[in-house]
Amino acid sequence: MSFSSFSTHPEDEKTLAENAQSSPSIPPPSPPEPPSPNPPPPPPQLLNVPDLPSNQPDNDNAMDYPPGSPSGPLDGQSLILMGDDNTISSINTDYHTLQMRAQDIENHNDGYREPEHPTGSPQKSQQYQSRSPNPEMARLPQTVDMKTTSQNKEQPKQQRQQQDDEGSCLPQWLVDAPFWLKLVIVTSTALLLGAMVLIGVAASLEVQSRENEAQNNAAVSPPSLAPGNFFPTQPDLEPTNIPLTAEPTSSPLEDMPPWQPYNTSTSVQFFVAGGRFAGDELANLPAELSNLPNIDGNTVLFHLGDWNSPSLTRCEESAYSDIATLFANSSLPVYFVVGDNEFNDCPDPREAFEFWDQYLLDFETRHWPAPSVWNIARSEDYPENFGYLHRNVLVLGINLVGGVVHDNREWERRHAANLEWINTNYFENEARFDTMVVLAHADPEILANESFFLSFFRLVRDVYTEKQVVFIHRNLGSDAWGLETGYDGIPNLMVAVVEGTVWPPMLVTIDTTAGILEIDQRQWYQEYKTGGLA
Repeated sequence: MSFSSFSTHPEDEKTLAENAQSSPSIPPPSPPEPPSPNPPPPPPQLLNVPDLPSNQPDNDNAMDYPPGSPSGPLDGQSLILMGDDNTISSINTDYHTLQMRAQDIENHNDGYREPEHPTGSPQKSQQYQSRSPNPEMARLPQTVDMKTTSQNKEQPKQQRQQQDDEGSCLPQWLVDAPFWLKLVIVTSTALLLGAMVLIGVAASLEVQSRENEAQNNAAVSPPSLAPGNFFPTQPDLEPTNIPLTAEPTSSPLEDMPPWQPYNTSTSVQFFVAGGRFAGDELANLPAELSNLPNIDGNTVLFHLGDWNSPSLTRCEESAYSDIATLFANSSLPVYFVVGDNEFNDCPDPREAFEFWDQYLLDFETRHWPAPSVWNIARSEDYPENFGYLHRNVLVLGINLVGGVVHDNREWERRHAANLEWINTNYFENEARFDTMVVLAHADPEILANESFFLSFFRLVRDVYTEKQVVFIHRNLGSDAWGLETGYDGIPNLMVAVVEGTVWPPMLVTIDTTAGILEIDQRQWYQEYKTGGLA
C-alpha cells in the first residue's frame, strides 16, 4: 500500500499567493544549526488554509466528520485523527493514520475486506476493533510510536523487509542467538527427523516382514481342505467289531482293581503326563505307574515329552534305554509324544532322534497287547505322528516341539506334515467322531511354532466348525494345569495344559453322548487311593 503526500488545490495555491504578497516581508533566516545525530521529529502542526468553496456537491460520498470534530462547514484545517479510515482530508489531501500504516505493513498481502454490519453504517471508532475475527489467534501489529515510524521510513526497504521476515517466523532469542548455536539447533533437528524416519521405515519393514511370514506359513499348510489328500499307506481307523466291553487277556491289566467311576459305555478316559521326574517322585514312579487304573479296559497313558535333560545326559543312548525300562512298569499302554529335550535341544539332534526312534517308537505295543477296539494309524513320512478313533473321539499325536530352530526348512516341512496329518484324518473320519483331541509338546505361545498355530487355528475356526477340538500340551515352566475354553476367540477350541514333573498325571474324560469334557490332575488320585469317588 502506498502513502500519498500532502497536495493542495489550485484555488488554494492562488489564495496562498495573494496572502503572501500582502504580508510584511520576512527577514532572511539565520544559519541553521548543525543537525544532531538523532534529531527529534517536530511536533505535528495544523495547516492554515482558506475555507473551501461552499458550493461543493452534497452527495452520499461526502466525507463524514470524525467523532469529536466540530460540526458545520470545514474550518480550513486538516484534521488527522486516530481511528479515522477516510483517506480524504478537509483540504482534499490524502492521509493515513499511524494505526493504518502499522496494519498495512504487517498485512500488505492479506486483501482485507471490511466485515459486514447488521444495520446501517458502522461507527468509525469500531472499525479497527473488528479487523480480527478471532483476536486470540490473529497476529496483531505491535504498538509503534511516531519516532519508530519515522526511523523505519529512513531505513532501506530491503532491510525493513528482512526484519519483518525474521520477526514473523522465529522467536527473538533464536534471531539473536550466535551462529554456532543456530547451527547446533539445525543439525540436532535434522538428526531427530532422520531418526524418526528410520524408525518409521523399520516399523514398516517389520509389519511387511510379518505379513510375508504369514503368507509363507499359509503356503506350507495343507494344499486342500477337501478329503482325498491322504498318505498312500494311511491305515483304516475304522474300529473292529469286537465288543466295547471286551477285557484284555494279559497281565498286568487283569490284576487292576475294579474301579468304575464313569459310564464306561459312552465315555473315553486317558491319562496325560509330561516332564522329567526326579528325587522321591522318581524313586516312587515305578510303583505309581504300576497302579494306574484301567477304567474301561482301554485306558492309556500319554507322555508329552521333556523326560530328558540334555545338560545331564548329553542325550546318550543310555538315557533312552533307561526311560524305556522305567515306563515299562506302567499298568497301561504308554504312547510317547516327542519333546524338544529328546532330540531338538541335544548336542547331536540327528543321533538323538535315532535313539528316540529305536527305543520309544511303537512303545505302546512292545510291552502290552495291541488295542482291541481301535487300529493305530501312523504317518509314513513322520511315523512319530499317530492316531486312533474310539467312541466318537478322534485322538491324534504330532511332532511339535519348542527350543532352537536349527533348520527353518525342516521346521516348515514338519509343520506342514503335522497339519496334513490332522486334516487328512479329520476328513477321512469326519462322519465317525464328534470330538478331536490333538496331543503335542509345544505351547501355542511359542513363537517358533507360529506358522503351525496360525494355520491350525484357522482350520478349527473356519473348517472344523461342526466338531469340538481339544488341544493338549505340556506346560511352560511353572504353569499349573488347567483348561481354557473358547481359546483365541474360537468357540469350538479348548486348550488343556498338563503340569509336568509331578505326580499324578492328568485324567481326561470325554463323553460325547452327555456332552462332557473333564480334566483333573489332583482330585481323582486322592479319591482313587481312598477307594473310589464319594
